[in-house]
Amino acid sequence: MKRTIQAVLVAVALASPAFAPMEARADNVTVTFDQGTVAYGYHDGYWDRTHAWHVWPNDQARTDWQSHNTTHYYDRVHTDLPGGGWREDTWWH
Repeated sequence: MKRTIQAVLVAVALASPAFAPMEARADNVTVTFDQGTVAYGYHDGYWDRTHAWHVWPNDQARTDWQSHNTTHYYDRVHTDLPGGGWREDTWWH
């Protein structure tokens, strides 16, 4: 009897709205990319000016930044370099 009551309580809890799966909504998501925050670009991503690593949001962002910042873009994987490719020159100041 005790197991039956426990099973009923679990079933009721799982059927309640609190446990109902939430609908995924993509219409309220915005992704932005500010090229002005990039310090050094690499094929696999970029360092921002606060020394945080990011993956390019898409290939177009990478190629756009590369074409406008050829002196700070390195066509290689950042992990091939010491320090993951971070450079101490802060050219943007």
